[in-house]
Order: sequence, then C-alpha cells, then structure tokens
Amino acid sequence: MALTTESDFKQFYEISLQSDLKELEIRRLTVANRVRTLLIFELIIFIVIMIYAIWFRPEKETPMPGPDLGIIFWIIGSLVILGVIFVFITARISKKFRKLYKQNIIGKLITQISEDLTYFPEDKIEFNEFKNSRIYNQNIATYKGRDLVTGNLGKMNFRFSWLEVYARTMPDHRKKSQYHLLFRGIFFIADFRKTFSADAVIFPNVSKKFGLGLIGRLLQEAHLGSVVILDDPQFEKEYSVHSEQSENAKKLVTPGLRQWLIDFREKTKSQVFLSFTDTKMNMGVFLKRQLFEPPIFKKVDNYDYILENFRYLMLFHGLIEDMGKSI
Repeated sequence: MALTTESDFKQFYEISLQSDLKELEIRRLTVANRVRTLLIFELIIFIVIMIYAIWFRPEKETPMPGPDLGIIFWIIGSLVILGVIFVFITARISKKFRKLYKQNIIGKLITQISEDLTYFPEDKIEFNEFKNSRIYNQNIATYKGRDLVTGNLGKMNFRFSWLEVYARTMPDHRKKSQYHLLFRGIFFIADFRKTFSADAVIFPNVSKKFGLGLIGRLLQEAHLGSVVILDDPQFEKEYSVHSEQSENAKKLVTPGLRQWLIDFREKTKSQVFLSFTDTKMNMGVFLKRQLFEPPIFKKVDNYDYILENFRYLMLFHGLIEDMGKSI
C-alpha cells in the first residue's frame, strides 16, 4: 500500500524501518566513535605544531616588524592540511554506513510512496539542465549533487536531486574573483513533453520583502524580465512572476500552483524558485538542512528526522499530481 498520509508513514516506520534502524544505530555509534577519535588525534597534532611554532622554532636573525609570519604560516598551513585529512578520512569511515542508510531507509521510503519512483543515491540533475532552467544566470564555479529520484506520471516524467552550487563573481582588473553559495537544496524538473505557451520565472519577491520599492523591482526586472501582474495580493506578497509573454504566463501560473507555492512556503519556511522553459517546469527549493543524509552524531532512528524526509517527498509528489491535472 502506497504511503499517502503521516499515519501511513508512522505505521510503515514501526513495521518496516525500525529493525533496520536499530542495526544502523550500532554502525552509527562505531562511525561516530572513530570520527571523534580522529578529531582528538588531530587536535593533539595541532597543539604539538603550535608549541613547536611558538616556542621551539628557530628564531630568525633579523625578524621583520609586525606579526610573526612564520607562526601564521604554521597555524594556517596545519589547519588546512589537518582539515583536508579529516574530511577525507571521515568520508572513508562513513561511506559504508551512508550507503546502507540510503539503501535500507531512503530507498525503501521512496519506493513505498510510489512504485513509479526510482532512486539513484550517487546521481544528480545534470549541469546543463540546471543552467537551462534560467533561474540562476551566473557563472558556476562548482557543481555537486546526489540522491537523484526519477518517476513518471502518465506522459510526464520528472526528477529531482540534492544540489550544492557555488557561483564565481568575475573580477575587474583590481579585484580577485570571489565565490558565493548560489544554491543548496532540492532541484526539481518535470518534463510535460509539450511546449509551454510562455517562458516564465517565479522568484521570491525581494523588492516587497525587504522594502526596496521601485529600485528593487527594476533590478529584478533587469535580471529576470518584465513583471506579470496577477491581481493576487497574497501570492504577490511572497513571489513575483516574470515573463515577456504576460497573458500566456498568467495561464501557466494557475490558482492551484499559486496556492501550492504559498502552502509550501508556510510549511517549510524555504525559499522557492520556479521557471517554465520549453517543455519543462524547473524548481529550486533552498534548504539549510540536508535531506536523505544519515546523522553521524545523533541517533539514526530519530522519528522526526525521517518524517521530515517523508514530508518533502510527499510535497513534491503532490505537486506533480496537481500540475499533471492543470497543465
């Protein structure tokens, strides 16, 4: 029986997941203890390095005025090297545990929601698909992802995955390029296999939210295109719709979709970005907390944590069913 409600999930959790979670909790404790041991060992190494750098390192005969660059070099260098070693070894230690969690917990949960869903833990939305969404028009510096879920509903196919994307700010002749987080969360694509009547972007209404007024609106229009007026004050308080084909865009942004976006914002407190391009609806949900990843230093059988994963999966699945009816 497919999971459709939280009561269904609770029953599934108690019958099908708890036994696997108990076994995974034993593995988690082993992994957590190894990571703690590694951290303590590296901390001791760092302290030894600092003692050497401050008290036992040979003094220069003619030291330069100002801070001791040698000590700064030892501090920064040791932190970078120890940090890289810690990340690499921690990933190796937790690799098998993460694989079992995704296979036995997330994989089971996804297939129980719908038999049409398929889970690929190591795959992600392709880079070109992310760029072609036209939501994030910046120079991409790094592009990482995982936990791809694919499915079908009638003639429509859809997929979503976790992505973490950093952008590069191009420098002028006086500045170096800088990196900043462009997107972290779930990126979702639904291919309706029929060309939409307009290209459109739905963006958080930054100008209203932060009181930027006309200047904020002009900046958003310059970046995203002309604003489409929907005469929906509740929706337009949270979002702005941009398209050069105003009337056709209004037909795409249906009352059902507008209500879904408002409800989703209230339930998750997450920023949502959406676009219609060619035959595809693209959506980015910005999340602070990682989904589908097992906790290392908290109990793996935490009911609320797995429930949160279920809620997001159901929200996306519900959107697909609603959009399939209205578009």
